[in-house]
Amino acid sequence: MNKNIDQILVKALENVLSEEEKILFNEWMQEEDHQKEFFLLKEQWEKPTSTPSFSVEEGLQLLHQKIEIPVKTKTRSISNFWKFSVAAMLLIIPCASYLFSQKDVQEIINTTDSNMIVTLEDGTEVHLYPNASFAYESPLSHQNKRSVQLQGSAFFKVKSDVDHPFYVFSDQLETKVTGTTFEVVEEEEVSKVSLIEGKVKVKKKSDDNYIKIRPNESFVMEGTNTQIMRFSSEKLLFEKDHKSLWFQEASIDEVAKRLYEAYRIKLVYEHSLNEVKLNAKIKNASLQKVMRIIEFSLDVTVKQEGNLYYLIEN
Repeated sequence: MNKNIDQILVKALENVLSEEEKILFNEWMQEEDHQKEFFLLKEQWEKPTSTPSFSVEEGLQLLHQKIEIPVKTKTRSISNFWKFSVAAMLLIIPCASYLFSQKDVQEIINTTDSNMIVTLEDGTEVHLYPNASFAYESPLSHQNKRSVQLQGSAFFKVKSDVDHPFYVFSDQLETKVTGTTFEVVEEEEVSKVSLIEGKVKVKKKSDDNYIKIRPNESFVMEGTNTQIMRFSSEKLLFEKDHKSLWFQEASIDEVAKRLYEAYRIKLVYEHSLNEVKLNAKIKNASLQKVMRIIEFSLDVTVKQEGNLYYLIEN
């Protein structure tokens, strides 16, 4: 860890980070231990004290005690104005944003084009997909249950706790588990919960009764219709980082949908290309690499205009 991180944290509190320092601060926040320490620091700010000030030295000591970084002796007072400045600073970081409210509701937003991994206070691991967000009350275990509100899609590895079931409330579905690995996908027309291991109960929000699904099964809701479908867990685990792609006898429509999910780009093509199927496993799939494979496999030339990629048959 860079020994100047304490100076960067102080600048972050003052909302005077340079663009380079914002990047360093955000990289520092990606570490699980750093997130936990930042949450602890935030809790200290919100605790009522006998004096209207807070020592940055004290906060930095708390933040760094696990990473053994010396803290400078410089101290400053943090007023309520500073707290709002911190929130404003976090909003403008051009990566994942960490937003906190005075009601102890934690909200995490992924504004990047790759997955953001967040570890909750109970040990649950969340892979938040691009352009997704989730929120939860702190402490996470509340009234004998753990619950999060999800907007978009995410992959969960829930820490087992039979006394505190874990609920995911997404746009259309409600999912209940105790400890398991599963994916929740919310798209414009389809909502889906896919189970890798363990046990899951899922239902439409409008329903009263849950439906149990087994490993390698998905609960799929399209419109008002629901069904249970089988899937390859190996494929899902391979793809969950949204930078590894697995196409198995995939039509160009399926390829276009997958690339839109991963990169937010659109393919433009003649429907005659659906007669050709794509088979490929692509690890660490940069968009440029994917396009080269598409050109070779489908015998097309790719031309880009903004976020539109035209597939022209050779």
